[in-house]
Amino acid sequence: MSRSASTAEGLKSSLLPVKNDTGRIAFCGPYILSALTGYPISRVEAEINRHRNLPADAHIEGTWPEEVAAAASALGYTMTLVADYLHLDRKDCPTLWSWMQKPRNAWRYYLLAIHTGKEAHWILIKGVKICDTYTQGQWKFVCDGPHRGRRIFWIFEIAPSHGVAAPVDGIMSRSAPKETPARPPLSADLASGSQARAGQSFARST
Repeated sequence: MSRSASTAEGLKSSLLPVKNDTGRIAFCGPYILSALTGYPISRVEAEINRHRNLPADAHIEGTWPEEVAAAASALGYTMTLVADYLHLDRKDCPTLWSWMQKPRNAWRYYLLAIHTGKEAHWILIKGVKICDTYTQGQWKFVCDGPHRGRRIFWIFEIAPSHGVAAPVDGIMSRSAPKETPARPPLSADLASGSQARAGQSFARST
């Protein structure tokens, strides 16, 4: 087997599908964490709810960056902010397709926050493949996916923590508030300006 074929096979074999064992619709935050870790969505939601001080089976719609980071940490991963475009107008933010053309570590997972109309949405990228609620929890080629022209406003690199829990780097003090909002942050409108956009949660179902 050639080196390139071996690399492609290695990337393919490491990609895990989402396991929705809840019997109901799940949203983008739990979806991407299930694809990342291999844990079922019920376990992922339990970790998010632990961060929220809510019952483990409380239904989750929108998720805030530090909630995703806390759940990822509990499940063995760290999130590091590697690009922040919140200071830019949406039209000036890079598209998913333009970002895909740039060099990056093909073996690492990248969690991207993108604009989808009036909503914010989480997608997970590894190599040339994407997983989210739009792909129904399966890994698809980005070139065949629905988000090529979507604008990115955050990029996180995700890596195994080797059992060491760590907070998400670079966003705890300047993005979403630390307390859970009183209302479910589902489909919140993305207002203009970086401060307004930084306060949005991410909620996109299948």
